[in-house]
Formats: sequence, structure tokens, C-alpha cells
Amino acid sequence: LSPATEAATLLLSVDETIRNDEQEQAQPQGAPGRGRGAY
Repeated sequence: LSPATEAATLLLSVDETIRNDEQEQAQPQGAPGRGRGAY
């Protein structure tokens, strides 16, 4: 992956993690989608 692609993937995964955290506060469950990205 190019550095730009890696940066975009990281930003998207962080944004998704934040959204999942907000949803967990409403109803605690496992957060699908965490750990995405090729590392």
C-alpha cells in the first residue's frame, strides 16, 4: 500500500472506532469493525 492509502485507512478505522465507542455507550456489545486495515 502507498503511504497515502495507509493514512486514509488508518483515519477511517479511527473514525469507525470512535463511532463504535459511541454506540457501545448506548448498548454495550462487541464492536465489529475494529482492527481493520492491513498491518
